[in-house]
Amino acid sequence: QARLLAAQLQQLNAHALALEQGLESRLTLAIAPELLSAPWAAPLAALAQEYPQLAIEVLTAPQADALTMLHSGRAQLALVFERPSLDGREGFQEVATETLLAVIAPSHPLMHSLNQGPLPDEPARPQLREHHLTNTRQIIVASRDWTLDPERLVYARDVWRTDNHVAALQMVSAGIGWGWLPQPLVAPLLQSGALVAMEFANLSNGAQLYVDVVWSKEHPMGLAAKRFVALVQAAASPTP
Repeated sequence: QARLLAAQLQQLNAHALALEQGLESRLTLAIAPELLSAPWAAPLAALAQEYPQLAIEVLTAPQADALTMLHSGRAQLALVFERPSLDGREGFQEVATETLLAVIAPSHPLMHSLNQGPLPDEPARPQLREHHLTNTRQIIVASRDWTLDPERLVYARDVWRTDNHVAALQMVSAGIGWGWLPQPLVAPLLQSGALVAMEFANLSNGAQLYVDVVWSKEHPMGLAAKRFVALVQAAASPTP
């Protein structure tokens, strides 16, 4: 019992010293929902080992909302896709890549129309082209703020929005529209046939995007934020 109390006291003293040296009282990481399968949990576990008294909060929010949280100071770090342009207020470190696939339910009317081939014994050939993307409803993960335009991969004229990747998956699976969804998320459904990857006659399916951990230059980074960036960068670097 005495040893346990001594160890706890030592941890508290170490935490108090770390606070004096710039450790945050709480570290908040905002993650774009499509990136929940990205390699962030193991670095966070390592951080918890180094700072066992640190309060850690992990939030999911559409990318635009996650960045808004970052700039307001609500979150210290954001894990998001690459942005279309550089923002001078942001520092960032590239840590991974993620592949988004254009997927659709086999029950969708578009797929039914394409399955009506000229000859029953002919092998199936990709018949989709870019106009099918623009003329078919698209399901997107986007900000809750409708004044913020979606940043990436919006092709269709008719767009339905959600702030959650699982909701987007449900809507696509129900045949409401097609969507760009992370490969790890849709892989089991593609394998079972519940979803199909859209095959095009004139372009390849699959958008590989870089993933960044981002911080605000307008808010000083604490010890935990700096250490997490270093840990996630090390996890992303290939072992020599």
